[in-house]
Amino acid sequence: MDHTHHRIDQNSGFCEATGIFHSKRARISLPSTPQLSLPAFLQQQSCGNSTSTAYIDFSDRSSISYAQLHGHIKAVAAGLTLLLGVQKGDVLLLLAPNSIHFVIFLQAALSIGAVITTSNPLSLPVEISRQAVQCATKFIATTAALVHKTHHCPGGQLSFYRNQMLLAIQTYRVTNLPLVPPVLLALAKSSLVEKYDLSSLREISVGAAPVSKDLVMTFKARFPAIVVLQGYALTESTAVGATSLTAEESQEFSSTGLLAPNTEAKIVDVDSGNPLPPNHSGEIWLRGPTIMQGYHGQPEATASTVDKEGWLRTGDLGYINSNGFFIIIDRLKELIKYKGFQVAPAELEDVLLSHPLIQDAAVVPYADEEAGQIPFAYVVLASGAKLSAAEAINFVAERVAPYKKIRKVSFVRSIPKTPSGKILRRELIAKAGSKL
Repeated sequence: MDHTHHRIDQNSGFCEATGIFHSKRARISLPSTPQLSLPAFLQQQSCGNSTSTAYIDFSDRSSISYAQLHGHIKAVAAGLTLLLGVQKGDVLLLLAPNSIHFVIFLQAALSIGAVITTSNPLSLPVEISRQAVQCATKFIATTAALVHKTHHCPGGQLSFYRNQMLLAIQTYRVTNLPLVPPVLLALAKSSLVEKYDLSSLREISVGAAPVSKDLVMTFKARFPAIVVLQGYALTESTAVGATSLTAEESQEFSSTGLLAPNTEAKIVDVDSGNPLPPNHSGEIWLRGPTIMQGYHGQPEATASTVDKEGWLRTGDLGYINSNGFFIIIDRLKELIKYKGFQVAPAELEDVLLSHPLIQDAAVVPYADEEAGQIPFAYVVLASGAKLSAAEAINFVAERVAPYKKIRKVSFVRSIPKTPSGKILRRELIAKAGSKL
């Protein structure tokens, strides 16, 4: 849509006439070949680096060059088509941990036009089965260690060993580290970090879940030379949305950065559906060349998520400030409705995490006859720390509006989370209902 005749504010990127926020970053020239696949594009980009190392697998210290990588991709693609009869449009489920083989299989499948759906190795057999049926999967690709899960047999979970990550950083002098909030929290507070040399790290990119200003500040106090770059995106936007790219931008500690190039955004009032100006919170909508075409085989779900004008309804609550920086508040569906007020769990979690004796925390709604819902906090104390429920409640009460106060507290050993760091609130809500 052409907005060239409308005035766009240079600071926020907001156009009052259309209600649309425009990216402040320079536009990127996209590939002109309409049918260019991702594997073909990546191969083009690495033509001059054929002998350079593409990947290192720290688990077995193996490595692969770009030339070897593309050779293996072609070989696996040939095997999929000639030996298994995989055709364009067939759905393949990839159940595997992070490894070089994961990358090879993924790109091989994409290169022949197959559709890939991935399942986390931590998934239960019943979850994998449900996903395979829902996606009409033709083949499942996995590792020998995980075959039992595809046959509905019980098995142990794969573990993420934090010290292995730290050792990899030390061994290979890693400079840029993408991670999720729970790992950032561990780096900021764990004594294990002191055993390793992390001086090579220059930048950390963090996303997948909200990160509080207090957590970033705690991390920066320990690692002042490392730049923390936050980002915001969805799978449905192909991991593109907003991000911080420089040390200067990273100083906006509560923000996930500026709108990505070639991307537009709207902040929509959740009640009226009208677009909102800077510094007003509402549902975030995104539009641009990276927005998905749709959910495979689910036209109704697609239509309810992406409208006819190409706007992706993210389901996230947030706003864009006067300088064009994104601030994410919470998921719309996770807001606590207290006596008609809307309370964001993430805000209360940030307050709790600012307490020196609290290691981790999660806040969920708890049914209340008078208020409708009240904020219920699960709290993980630091090792050896002593804190009462009343002290935790009072700590929050001194820092938020009366309607936002924590009303109940339960101390636990850990907060259940997805591998990407998102709190499993449904588990905690169910636990609260059965416990009290």
